[in-house]
Amino acid sequence: MIKNVWHMKTSVSLITEIIRIPREALGSVKEVFKTPRLILSIIPQYIVGLASGFIIYKIVIASLEPTLIELITFDLTNWPQWISGSINWVFSKIASGLSILVAGFSSILGAYLAILVLAGFFVELFIDQALKIRNLKILHPPSFFGGVIRLVKDESIKTLLLLTVAFIAFICAFFPLLAPLSFVLTSLLIGFELFDQPLALRGYKFSTRLKVLSSHILVLVIFGGLFSLTAIIPFLPILLLPFALLTTLRISLDWALPDIEIKNN
Repeated sequence: MIKNVWHMKTSVSLITEIIRIPREALGSVKEVFKTPRLILSIIPQYIVGLASGFIIYKIVIASLEPTLIELITFDLTNWPQWISGSINWVFSKIASGLSILVAGFSSILGAYLAILVLAGFFVELFIDQALKIRNLKILHPPSFFGGVIRLVKDESIKTLLLLTVAFIAFICAFFPLLAPLSFVLTSLLIGFELFDQPLALRGYKFSTRLKVLSSHILVLVIFGGLFSLTAIIPFLPILLLPFALLTTLRISLDWALPDIEIKNN
């Protein structure tokens, strides 16, 4: 019975969910600024995220940009200087642009991981407060080391899966023809994690979360892609991260989830 209801509810139109994204994002901004206890849990996340994101951004730019320039520029010594110079100038700018894009994505992932490890308590507290406002309980109450322990103990399969996807996306970024695939994989990775975090704190097993999120994969990719594009402005994703988490929480509250699994978790 529960299973039939679940499948019926998950058949909600993806188009409708996609249209909801900007509305829920705006609602998240209003909710945060109207709720002081949410703002207080954001500040430590910003400190850790911005510091780690800056370091990662600089490291990736310094290591990736020279490699890409070497890969996509050509030896045109026999060509007229103004032609060879113009062609290589264009390709060097493309390499710089790709480097900035990849560095931005890397800073998002790295900063998010740093926030989970170093300021995970405040992420959990933020989600906990948002759920309490809605009279919802979470199975895992906020704790300073709880997030890290769960990441190692209970989320090993998820961690391995996400690291594999992240590695493939990173490798694809070195090849211009595979850059779109890198963007899609990165978008999926970011979208998955943003939607997964609130569900994990509510106590759903990874197998259940994977099944639910897979049925909304297009929403994950689009949301993750929109969030990824903010990396064009360095460190903006880090500032938007709490609002993104609240947006995914607001969207996923309408998803059908087998409540019975929370009791058996």
